[in-house]
Amino acid sequence: MVPTSPRQGRPRIEWRVQVERASDAHFTYWISITNVTPVAVDFEARYAVLN
Repeated sequence: MVPTSPRQGRPRIEWRVQVERASDAHFTYWISITNVTPVAVDFEARYAVLN
């Protein structure tokens, strides 16, 4: 997770990832993102599927 908001100081976010086994071959990833500042923050998330 990367904050993308052009603001003075450092935008702060916290995130939590939980994994749920959907089947023998599939997983579901639940990503919860929390803004810990009093101002709006935009963010960008990236992921890669390996193997």
